[in-house]
Amino acid sequence: MTNTLTQTEMTKQQIIDTIRVVNVSQNSWQDEDLLLLTTLTDEQIETTLKPLIEEERQDESGEVIYSNEDMANILSEKYPDDIVVLYAEPDYLTL
Repeated sequence: MTNTLTQTEMTKQQIIDTIRVVNVSQNSWQDEDLLLLTTLTDEQIETTLKPLIEEERQDESGEVIYSNEDMANILSEKYPDDIVVLYAEPDYLTL
């Protein structure tokens, strides 16, 4: 069973039940972590992004670079009925 739901089919409760914030760690540099608000599963994210990350690592010329925005766009294109929102910087509220 996949969790893919179209926005027109999603009720408020379904969104609450499936949406989550995911911090995708690509390497030891925290600055390069990919922070997503998404309805995708870990498996969907991993099977899509792992080949891209491996391609970057294998490229000795340094010409293959996928930005976090590129990766979020690739996920959105592959799973158009899911929610994928990239957060470059989360908002902070101090009370």
